[in-house]
Amino acid sequence: MSQCPITYETCSPEKYSAKGLKKLHRSLTHLAPFDPGSLTGASALPAIPQSWPVPIGYGAINPKLQRMEAKASKGAFLLFPPSRQHSQIPENLDLCLRLARVAGIEVPFHGMVHNIDGTLTTFVAIPKTLGDWANASLRQEETASPTSKSSVEALAHWIQSECTFPRIEKSKLFLRLLFSWLIGFEAQALRDFNLQTDGPKTALAPPLILFNSQLLFGATGKEIGLSLHNRQQDFDRSDWVTYLGSELLDLPQEAVAFTLAQIKKSYGPWRAIVQDSFFSEELKEQFLDVIVARFSRLRF
Repeated sequence: MSQCPITYETCSPEKYSAKGLKKLHRSLTHLAPFDPGSLTGASALPAIPQSWPVPIGYGAINPKLQRMEAKASKGAFLLFPPSRQHSQIPENLDLCLRLARVAGIEVPFHGMVHNIDGTLTTFVAIPKTLGDWANASLRQEETASPTSKSSVEALAHWIQSECTFPRIEKSKLFLRLLFSWLIGFEAQALRDFNLQTDGPKTALAPPLILFNSQLLFGATGKEIGLSLHNRQQDFDRSDWVTYLGSELLDLPQEAVAFTLAQIKKSYGPWRAIVQDSFFSEELKEQFLDVIVARFSRLRF
């Protein structure tokens, strides 16, 4: 049974649903297989995590030829091809971005396209403010002290000092950090967080990349890439709710409760989406094991 890699809809016998193709480009009626070997690479992009294990590239839709084409410089999409060393990287990225949207996190338009060899490549729409993200990321790393470069505390201070409405952005940060822990994004670093400027407003930029790094690199003994309260593992509800939400980010009790309610409400839909995803059955089980274990530690 065929499943559209853009919408997850059943589309037998076609490779894509009509809805998925229209979301990708309004002129598409079909899409030729993509050749990931044509990518020239854009790995120097500062908005991409240092932990990302595979070179990426730029791409854009050619509506006349009905295909995704690699671009030597900035295109409409960032393209994340598969890897021989790591299992189902594109499927991992696409799934985690999909789960983030369900949880209430703003993410760019994304999906996957079929490759000529039967694998998949993930595409993520390039935000217009990507240049702002890169510059902000570099400034953040330059100004952070050596002892705080890998701490949530440094990140919270940066948001407080740089954003126009820091309380709003710290609420977004709270949700994003909690979500990243729940899905097993253990390789997250400071450079995964960027700012964007729209007129007079500076705000936290949506994530380009979210993934379960445990499935890629195995267990490292660290549950998050950034230290929280001088720790990177063995977190429980008090670490997230009391310390991070109330003390460090100074969020109102109502804001913390709202975020927790969002996360709790997402649990059922997350399980359904994981089961419908393009992961192998083994990876679906491993992915859900991480989520279930960490939900239990939040005592929902």
